[in-house]
Amino acid sequence: MGDAEIKDSVQQHAGFDPFATFYDDSNNAPQLLTDVSKFSLLSTSTKGLLSWMLSGPHEQFEFNLCEFIRTELELGITFASLALNSKTEERRLRCRENARKAYDTARHFWKERPVGEPTAQRNLLARLITLTNLLLQLGETLEE
Repeated sequence: MGDAEIKDSVQQHAGFDPFATFYDDSNNAPQLLTDVSKFSLLSTSTKGLLSWMLSGPHEQFEFNLCEFIRTELELGITFASLALNSKTEERRLRCRENARKAYDTARHFWKERPVGEPTAQRNLLARLITLTNLLLQLGETLEE
């Protein structure tokens, strides 16, 4: 999947409410969906969690690794955004360094053991592209 396809996918899902699938508001009052046939309506992360709960140690490790990488990327995006909006040079530098550490950590673990599930790969890659762009705006030089 190329960068353009990932960007299109990310834009397509902008504004998606992951919690909206848990409720049926046909009676104007939220009621928790209990029908097993509505499993397909669950968000990807919820499906991943349910699969993790029903899986063995290997699958749990893969799920946890994916969550760790996702957390590092989101942390890096947060620090990079703070750096871009910082009013002081000291804070900008500190946030930029923290964003770069998160980027390096996520890349390290992703290279060590790539995430196998295509949906997870696309989600992580979209976050990685976002963090990469923010770091480039901050003047970081990134190796491929």
